[in-house]
Amino acid sequence: MLLDYIYIISYNRFKKRLLIEFFFDYKIFILYIILVMKVKIKKILREHYGSYESVLECQYVDKITKILMESDDEIKGEWATYNQLMLEFKFGTKNGTKVKELLYRLTEDTNPSKECIELLKECDELSPEMRRLYNKIRNF
Repeated sequence: MLLDYIYIISYNRFKKRLLIEFFFDYKIFILYIILVMKVKIKKILREHYGSYESVLECQYVDKITKILMESDDEIKGEWATYNQLMLEFKFGTKNGTKVKELLYRLTEDTNPSKECIELLKECDELSPEMRRLYNKIRNF
């Protein structure tokens, strides 16, 4: 009887230890997955955008990475569109001033759709891709 009781106590402690080790390993695994995802997102952004030379560009990358990691699919789609607009300004029109202005507007805590639409309205000429993005952003 006493041996059965000691066995049950030791078994419960062992089971508890296994659960603690499992959850500890699980948390480390989840943190590892999150870190790997962040690195992959930043790598893909860098491949398309180029190197991040200013503090503003690094803030934008951090913000979009956080949004892509934590938001729902609808918001991820919206930010993918804002990023497409950024790339169109940078590589399509090669307008560095508009790129910086858009970076600044998107890193602020304002409505990104409204900011993108205002910036596009300020442009003299819009390429077909920019018109397409304008219409898409207007429908968000």
